[in-house]
Amino acid sequence: MKEETAVADWSALPEDVIITVMGCLSVLGDLVRSGAVCSTWRDAYATFRRLHLPSTTAQPPWLLYACDAHGPAAAALYCPATGKSLRAWSTGCRHAIYDDADGLFYTLRYDGFVYAIDVPRAAAASSPPATREVMRSVTNADNGSKYLVRVPCSGDLLQVWRFVNYDNGDEVEEDEDAEDLPLGTKHLQIFKVDGVEQKLVEASAASLEDHVLFLGHGFSACFPAEHFPALKPGCAYLADDHELVSVRKHCRRDIGRWDMKRGQMEKLSGEDDVAAPSQPWLNWPTPVWITPTFY
Repeated sequence: MKEETAVADWSALPEDVIITVMGCLSVLGDLVRSGAVCSTWRDAYATFRRLHLPSTTAQPPWLLYACDAHGPAAAALYCPATGKSLRAWSTGCRHAIYDDADGLFYTLRYDGFVYAIDVPRAAAASSPPATREVMRSVTNADNGSKYLVRVPCSGDLLQVWRFVNYDNGDEVEEDEDAEDLPLGTKHLQIFKVDGVEQKLVEASAASLEDHVLFLGHGFSACFPAEHFPALKPGCAYLADDHELVSVRKHCRRDIGRWDMKRGQMEKLSGEDDVAAPSQPWLNWPTPVWITPTFY
């Protein structure tokens, strides 16, 4: 009689052990594919993503780049760990954010069109990311910078439209004080994205009076004001984000604090700021917001 070979039942592993294993995987595609082993592992993978558990193995950045091979205005993602490239999207993207809650990228076009993109699943299948329309086009005007912002408490997805007046954006003479020049942003419009009704609902200043926004070149963020008591609630802290200022080293800077209730720009100086940086601001390289860390 032929003796049967014992086969390990990997589906019987406790969920905490499976999650620990997932945290040790160094390649994003391997992590996503681990959720397809069986129903038990799929549930563990869902828990891993829902809790946004950190990986114990350092994950390298991915390179997002324009790629003519995939068509006009197309983009691709390159993973330096695997050497593989994935086709991304062809959306004319002006701004993008990553949502920790659902693990999706959200991109915003100049016309208000919003896409949700599932990059992790695409990495597992070595295929173009699944793209879902969240919000259709709402305007034909390429009027100023536009940002996507996720409100942490309510989970609302916002579009922020920034209108800038650069009619007098000439070079600053050497004997002029750039700090005394008026700032360029003239208006902020904030909308809540209603994907069900396919419309933008204008948000009032009162709805964000307990929050602080940060907007700038390639960056947007929203935080509860109580987490940062030294910052002024109900305000958007703005950095330069316009092509006209990125080509000049000594022209007026559009950096300041927008008071959403008053609808006015304020300089980053005075008693409300812990450390008001000195001006004039230089734009080589472009000023950007960063989040410092000690780790």
